[in-house]
Amino acid sequence: LNLERAEIVGNTSNIAPTGPNAAGGLMVFDGSTVVIKASRIANNTAQGGPSAVGGGIFNDGTLTLEATRVELN
Repeated sequence: LNLERAEIVGNTSNIAPTGPNAAGGLMVFDGSTVVIKASRIANNTAQGGPSAVGGGIFNDGTLTLEATRVELN
């Protein structure tokens, strides 16, 4: 996946309370490659208590950020 001049803003992941919860904004799966340029990833939330990870980004693959702001996740 290639994203340029994109905004990933104000998203919330929300699944059953008994499972893991990840990536309110963007999840990069194992074996995937993502390049994000000149973009903004902000105000995203992963809900679910201690099992919640990756409010803005959960990366398990290959991720490249260029001139991209990641803030307030």
